[in-house]
Amino acid sequence: MTISELLIGAALILGLFTGLAAIAGLGLNVIYMFSGSAGVNPAYAIVAVFLILAWRNAGYLGLDRLALPMIGNRFRPGPRMVRPVDSPPTAPTPVPAPAPAS
Repeated sequence: MTISELLIGAALILGLFTGLAAIAGLGLNVIYMFSGSAGVNPAYAIVAVFLILAWRNAGYLGLDRLALPMIGNRFRPGPRMVRPVDSPPTAPTPVPAPAPAS
């Protein structure tokens, strides 16, 4: 447990894999809460949820800026490119027949 606390804290301070470290921290807090220890663990769990939600903005100041592009664009924070769907082909409109002469 001590090593996981140290690694999670170091990752959050350095900004390295912020989302994964926040999820691991939340899991550790849940374990502490269910073990019956009294303290500020519920407040820390709320902070961990906010860190998980803020992961999309991670990578601008921490080491995520260097590490995430190295592992690929799958986990890179930021907006995603949405490609438009091609519209189905349309049938040509029929030309009306000329009016009969009277």
